[in-house]
Amino acid sequence: MPTNRPLNLTVAPGPAWTELTAADCVNFTLTNNGPDVIFVQATTGSVPANTDGAISIGPRQGLQGSVATNFYGAGAGADRLFAFAASVATSVSFQAD
Repeated sequence: MPTNRPLNLTVAPGPAWTELTAADCVNFTLTNNGPDVIFVQATTGSVPANTDGAISIGPRQGLQGSVATNFYGAGAGADRLFAFAASVATSVSFQAD
């Protein structure tokens, strides 16, 4: 169960990635509160180079679990999450531990 306070963040339209994690992340809860689809990608800390392996989350939908389980293609040690919106700035709630 996440122990940190939830963050309300604005995810900018792509191709600019917004880092959702301020530190290494194992488990997380993410809710797309906005009107646009967002794409979420896990990395080992660097900004993603492309959308390979990204997960799309529709408006008013969410994703919960571990980085390793949800982003199994991100590679060993992936512990940072990045996101961008398809076309308009979109509000997300994010919580991690």
